Amino acid sequence: MSKNIYIFFTIASLLFISCDKKSAIHKEFNCETVSFNNLEIVDDVKNLFSIDLPKDWKINLYQDEIQSSIFAADTTKQLTETVLLDVTFIQRKINFDDAFLLKQDQENLANELIRIKTKKFTFLDKPSIYMIYKGKKANLNIKFLKPLSR
Repeated sequence: MSKNIYIFFTIASLLFISCDKKSAIHKEFNCETVSFNNLEIVDDVKNLFSIDLPKDWKINLYQDEIQSSIFAADTTKQLTETVLLDVTFIQRKINFDDAFLLKQDQENLANELIRIKTKKFTFLDKPSIYMIYKGKKANLNIKFLKPLSR
């Protein structure tokens, strides 16, 4: 039997907000609202944003010239049952054009992930897009959701 792992890559907790507000993401994925207890506010290194995360999750911070990220994982669960979260604030304009999609595909192909779906939508009055990639690593089926908003 194949094991599944779901990796969520997001900007500004797009998925969590969308699921709560019955938006396009909620309709597309039929989200189930999940509540977490024992939360702490985690600020990114550049103080551009913060998110509430469970205190028992493993949290790493990253920054470079154009971005600041918070990586988090629920390490209390098995790898096949956990959530990996990457919330990144990118300080440059992103155009969701063919060149952008090609670059995303090239980066993900290097990790043996293939895009299976793309959809443009509006989130908080901003142009947004999500891409779903799938692949296999170490006998685990991987499904990678990458929502982005400008």
